[in-house]
Amino acid sequence: MRARLRGCQVGGSVSYEPDRDHDLVKRQIARYLCPGRWNAKGTHEFEVLFAAEGTVVPGEWQCRQHGVEGTLIDPARPGPVKRKPERTHTHWDMLCERRSAARLEELVEERLLLLRNGTAEELPPTRRAPLQHRRGGR
Repeated sequence: MRARLRGCQVGGSVSYEPDRDHDLVKRQIARYLCPGRWNAKGTHEFEVLFAAEGTVVPGEWQCRQHGVEGTLIDPARPGPVKRKPERTHTHWDMLCERRSAARLEELVEERLLLLRNGTAEELPPTRRAPLQHRRGGR
């Protein structure tokens, strides 16, 4: 059903209020607690509106401010199940997945030997021009 916009001219200006000949659906407010990992103040609460009838309120909802999952604050429901935080994979972790510790030791020893003997390849030149060329040859 489309809402009609009625143009009423009152005092020289046109009002385009929607024509509502029915009441809005009843709503319920669900409150969530955001862990706020990036928030210096710590956690904060936020609210989400849901239809009151026939709506199952989810236990988690994404915080608009931080983009992390917030948990429902409801005294009638038991608290959320504690999960271990996801561990981020560092470069070292990914390297250890590809190579064994013994192989990494071998590679380090090979490179150190080349550096000590002076036979290691030089690093490739940088793409930036030297400082004197960028300033017009001064």
